[in-house]
Amino acid sequence: MDKVVADVRRNGGGLANQVAYVSPNGTLHHCENGWQKAPFFSDKVRPETRFRYASTTKLFTADAILGLVDEGRLSFESRLLEFLPPVRELKDERIADITIQDLLNHTSGFNRTIGMPDMLQLNKTPWCPGSLKRISERTLEHEPGTQPAYSNLGYCLLGVVIEQTTGVGYREYIKERYAIGEHGIRFIDGPYLDDEVRYDFRHSNFLSDDYYRYWDFAALSSSAGLSGNAVALARQVRGMLVSRPLNVTSYDYQSDKCSPTNIRGCYGYAAYQYQPEDGPFPVYIQGGHLPGASSMVMMDDRGGVLVWLGAGQPPNGFESKKMLYQRFYNRLADFYSDKE
Repeated sequence: MDKVVADVRRNGGGLANQVAYVSPNGTLHHCENGWQKAPFFSDKVRPETRFRYASTTKLFTADAILGLVDEGRLSFESRLLEFLPPVRELKDERIADITIQDLLNHTSGFNRTIGMPDMLQLNKTPWCPGSLKRISERTLEHEPGTQPAYSNLGYCLLGVVIEQTTGVGYREYIKERYAIGEHGIRFIDGPYLDDEVRYDFRHSNFLSDDYYRYWDFAALSSSAGLSGNAVALARQVRGMLVSRPLNVTSYDYQSDKCSPTNIRGCYGYAAYQYQPEDGPFPVYIQGGHLPGASSMVMMDDRGGVLVWLGAGQPPNGFESKKMLYQRFYNRLADFYSDKE
């Protein structure tokens, strides 16, 4: 754990980090570094200090959908439009072909050039989830189910599917299903909470600590809405992996003929599979970022869960994150090798 924290301290882009690891037998390890607020002039980061989970929230959304599939209340082949208000005519008729599985594994056809602006345009309310009939105005960039393209919009729509299937609001359903309040996990509405770390915006382009004023965090609930600490997140994800056979690592990646050697190349149920050419086992990663914040969950095929929460962003964007993820993988491989 000390080595992992050293990696993020040097390359994570922030002065405060939490790392937690739950081993295959359920043993918890965790480590923290930095200060909660001003460096040197505030309390040090503690295990319970709050960070924004960003897109690792998608693991809760995906697991909730998988639970509904497991209960027979949903099907992977169910069409998205079954859960939306009826529309008279679609600008792009391919939208009628989008399935629940397409949304889960980011193959709906809504990619970042469409989904990102829809969800994160400054000072504009996204059409999902409040104006769902506007889906009739959208166009796709590729056939549903044919190629992965990361989409926050897809996970907003999965939140709508959960609401329509259960008859319960997304936030309420997640709170009850995962008892998140008992573990200090909360949804964010924009402003920073009193127990939340201070973020480092040096590598956040033009956005600074007031960015939350320009985004609709209610709309982001199912894609990037949760906050908490690394220990709580690691335990929650560990619970997802052992609660039933169908979980976020269960996707048949071989059916897509993609290469797991490429980070973000093989998306499954929220997480993507990664395994270097000489790597002894696969891992499943869901990363995330918000301005001034980074997050990652790495699940391995043995049942271990590694979580990193950082109050900053790596200086060279995703290329820096790829390097960190490769380091994390190597740390896990060394750890398991030592145990054998």
